[in-house]
Amino acid sequence: MKLPNREQAVIAPDKIIEYLLNVEHRRGGTKARLLAEFGYLRENWRELDADLRASHLEAHVDM
Repeated sequence: MKLPNREQAVIAPDKIIEYLLNVEHRRGGTKARLLAEFGYLRENWRELDADLRASHLEAHVDM
């Protein structure tokens, strides 16, 4: 079964840009450095957004 209401899921761009991909962020910096090793940078944040949606919102879930 797919996640119900997945079409309505919100992944806020500022969470991706200012937290997950910001190497200067106090708590998100380590995550940003790791994601950068996989090619995810602030400049291409839409790629991370698309990959998160494809891998998590389209995954099979047990309910």
